[in-house]
Amino acid sequence: MQQPIVCLDPGHGPGTVNGSPDGLYKEREFAWDLSQRIRPLLEARGIRVAVTRSEHTKPGLAERAQCSNRIGADLFLSLHTNAAGNGGWYSARGFLAYTGAPGAEAGRNRAAAAIRDRMRAAGVVIHGSGLAHNGYTVLVKTEAPAVLLEYGFHTSREDAALLKDGAYRNKLAEATARGACDFLGVPWESGPDGGLRERVQARFGLSAATMDYLEAYPYGGDLLDKLARAE
Repeated sequence: MQQPIVCLDPGHGPGTVNGSPDGLYKEREFAWDLSQRIRPLLEARGIRVAVTRSEHTKPGLAERAQCSNRIGADLFLSLHTNAAGNGGWYSARGFLAYTGAPGAEAGRNRAAAAIRDRMRAAGVVIHGSGLAHNGYTVLVKTEAPAVLLEYGFHTSREDAALLKDGAYRNKLAEATARGACDFLGVPWESGPDGGLRERVQARFGLSAATMDYLEAYPYGGDLLDKLARAE
């Protein structure tokens, strides 16, 4: 079986002002951080992952789609948070997945539904049905099944507080990765250690350098196992 490819698109980038009304949450930071939590979870299951931007770049919308098209991705996921109202706090909240057009059997909508279902199972608040359609450039210019994920409303006090929380980000990352695996037909279980390094890295948001240091520690294996099982 050919190695599946997922293209992660952390929305926005440097200079983007999108965020909570109190200024304590920035969408660009969330999108990048979440991509780095999702990536090791997918790679632990044998999925190749490409990312459309680095932490400090902001490619155009068409360029993001072209990144996915060049590598022949099997799934494109654009990572965002939502906004509502007139610049202040607003009541709308919850997860919402956009695709370019309806059609329940289309790959883009099966992928969106799979991720929505994993979010619901994880206890994430869903906005309406959790599924919607829009002609966003990254959705209509991408050849792979493409889904734009709005993980909550940063104009909601409740959602903004959650979106800043590392443990909640881990929950969102795992639900996203599980839904992607469901769509791609990739089993969640992996390797003899169950992707121990990747699970610890994703759970605690650790850098690759930190993980290398932990693994080099004389009792690193035991330490990683304890971290993976810690409540």
